[in-house]
Amino acid sequence: VQMERKRIFYLDLIRAFSLFCIVWCHTNNVAFDSYLLEKVKWFFGKCGVPLFFMISGYLAFPLNKSFSEYFKGKIRRVVAPFVVWVLLYAIIELVQGKPVFVNGDILNEGSAHLWFIYVIMGLYLVVPIINPFLRAVSQKVFNLYLVLWICTGVFPLLQHVLNSPFNEHNWMYTLYYFYGYTGYFVLGYYFKRFGEQTRLLDLKTSAFFIIVSILLTGAYFFIFKCTTVLTSDYKGVPIILYSIAMFGILKKVAIYVEHSRWNSFVTSLSINSFGIYLFHMLVVMFVYPAIPQFSVMPNLLTTMILVVINIAISYVVVCLVSKTRYSHYIFG
Repeated sequence: VQMERKRIFYLDLIRAFSLFCIVWCHTNNVAFDSYLLEKVKWFFGKCGVPLFFMISGYLAFPLNKSFSEYFKGKIRRVVAPFVVWVLLYAIIELVQGKPVFVNGDILNEGSAHLWFIYVIMGLYLVVPIINPFLRAVSQKVFNLYLVLWICTGVFPLLQHVLNSPFNEHNWMYTLYYFYGYTGYFVLGYYFKRFGEQTRLLDLKTSAFFIIVSILLTGAYFFIFKCTTVLTSDYKGVPIILYSIAMFGILKKVAIYVEHSRWNSFVTSLSINSFGIYLFHMLVVMFVYPAIPQFSVMPNLLTTMILVVINIAISYVVVCLVSKTRYSHYIFG
């Protein structure tokens, strides 16, 4: 009988925080009272998805299972729930009279968050291929890989500034297949292997990265006139640095939370996070419109309250469904 993996509390805290950030970013129905406030709220939550990718990479390597056992597990925990939820959102959109299509964002706005599963499924397919290399490679080679990957984070900005076509005839295309979410995945395993030997997770480094990220974000907006979408690109330098910083900060904070009364709740929230992620857009679609908004309440506070309500409802639903026999086909 396979032993259950021992839980690592700081990963649970990071996962719970990531979930909060993602729901925060999807809670965008508040009328903001300033352009700056909207950007502060938006960028605060943008580390959520990268942190999830880092945790996935941390747990994916080293791969100690047979090829068949590994893929059976992923089909059960990821692919099956994905199919169930795509069908559910398709049915909802048909009932609402919306067109059902798979082009760009998955289906329509209500199910757009499922793009994440496309990416994670692709990353999981790569795990058995790169696992032998990552197990054997030295920290120096890892460092080189990560530096090159972070350098590719300037691609979105360069493409915008140079107004250059992004295709195989363009010099930026040289590292295109090296660019993207794989770096977060590898970074997670890097922290697992070399976390105690690297300064990347030091609080001083985290503070420096956050300052640089803020300055770069300001430069993107006010100097290069970038759009919000481009500035907040998960694959761009500002979000890469911000996400690494938050991983380091949360790892340190976890020491104190683990010995508090919040310990068991954080762990439970982490365990149910994938299910909450799949479900939470239903709350956005059907519960948020029914909640009265008070103009006298600060908008950031309103957002916070809506996020807490969403996570609470989603958490209760996931916990109840998890008691049923086939819950793993629904929530993984």
